[in-house]
Amino acid sequence: MAVESASEAASSRYTDMDVENDFVKYGEDISPAKDGGVRKIIQVEGDGKDMPPVGSKVRVYYSGKLMTGEEFDSNVGKNNPFEFEHGKGVVIRGWDIAVATMRVGEKSLITIKPEYAYGQEGSGNKIPPDATLQFEITLVEWKGEDLTKDGQLTKIVLEKGEGYDRPNTGSLCEAHIVGKCNDKVFEDREVSFSMQEGSEEGLLPGVEEAISHMCNGEKAHVWIQPGRWAFGAAGKPELDIPGDAGLEYIIHLKKFEKAKDNWELTNEEKITTASSLKEKGTKYFKEGKFSIALQQYIRVVKLLDGYFSNEEKDQRDPVLLAGHLNLAACYLKLHSNNKCIKECEKALEIEKENVKAIFRRGKARAAINDLELAKGDFEFVLQVQPNNREVRQQLHAVTAKIKQHTAKEKVIFANMFERLARREELEGAVRVSQPQDVFKEAAANDELRREEQSEPSDTTQTSLPVDNQVTSSTEVNGKADADVEMQENEKGGVKC
Repeated sequence: MAVESASEAASSRYTDMDVENDFVKYGEDISPAKDGGVRKIIQVEGDGKDMPPVGSKVRVYYSGKLMTGEEFDSNVGKNNPFEFEHGKGVVIRGWDIAVATMRVGEKSLITIKPEYAYGQEGSGNKIPPDATLQFEITLVEWKGEDLTKDGQLTKIVLEKGEGYDRPNTGSLCEAHIVGKCNDKVFEDREVSFSMQEGSEEGLLPGVEEAISHMCNGEKAHVWIQPGRWAFGAAGKPELDIPGDAGLEYIIHLKKFEKAKDNWELTNEEKITTASSLKEKGTKYFKEGKFSIALQQYIRVVKLLDGYFSNEEKDQRDPVLLAGHLNLAACYLKLHSNNKCIKECEKALEIEKENVKAIFRRGKARAAINDLELAKGDFEFVLQVQPNNREVRQQLHAVTAKIKQHTAKEKVIFANMFERLARREELEGAVRVSQPQDVFKEAAANDELRREEQSEPSDTTQTSLPVDNQVTSSTEVNGKADADVEMQENEKGGVKC
């Protein structure tokens, strides 16, 4: 057994005493490496149950001092606490370490060595190089990670997952979900689904969106605010969920198989994959599942973006054209008319006189009352397809509405000029009467007001057949003849 020298023993005693003194002066070592880099003394105990996880929004009051006691920063006494995203490197490392150990209401003295603060460089004129800092921090509140940046969908991590990858569109996911409303469990089940097709398995949009922000093996507590991410105003009566109810979920993403990113595919693979997605989208469209179909077509056009040789373009362009046309069809169904117009314009960049694109653009323009432009689109289509009954109906309705607006404008202008002439006449009559008759002037003004109020309002509206039904009675020869254009059969039904 080795004999400890007197100097080694003295050094050991000094180190032990130094550690003990640091604990007394500066509190518990909370640094991950246990190197004394971050120490903490609790001054006021918190009353919160949980500590803020990575990604949560944290609000604190604080004051910062050098070891000399000189204060270099503080927000104590200000109206609003300092807010930051915890664990994302927004603040110095020592802060992230310290805040992760605090509960709401807690006030602690945190001592942070240079390597966990501003290091050898310091910060500006207030913090010198290699400075140890002390902060008094009060944790006011924290909220889960805001996944949608509007507070509608938040989560906290209960168990960390592996790695940094998250499910992308098309990833195959397996998860266990437990949903609660007002502390009552309404679903507890295993689910397997393809990302962006979760509604096929009965997943709420908020659940699927939350899973897209999770790592492999992660377990999270998710809050879904009332609205589009939950059941909305209708609620779910069969599950005893009222309208506009907030929901909670415990989600365990057991595993997922990530879909290949675009850069991992050859151009040939991109075209093949896009063709398959187009067919899948068409299936969903025919079933009336327009939002899911939309996601497939979005993937189609993203896959086919980028450089393709001239030879490859001959294979790519028909699929890309169909992708834009089908996106336009989906946006019509979802009443996103401006987006529909943009997709039609992109389709026309590929085939400049594509009748389907021009027709759908016309329907979208009619829906947003760009009537003259819509009329031009329908007239163009009618030149190519003179027997197309639906186009003729659309053109007739738009033309009627334009005439109605024109007639209304004529009446408005005629009445306006008549009122001006009448006002001048009455004002002239008042001016020539001596002395001025204030009662006569008031009566004249009152007569003008009654005339203006008695103007008939235009309550008649011409109804446009722009219910966004994607229909056409004539096939179009073009590169995208396999899109989801609907066609009327002889009996008046529709077929794809």
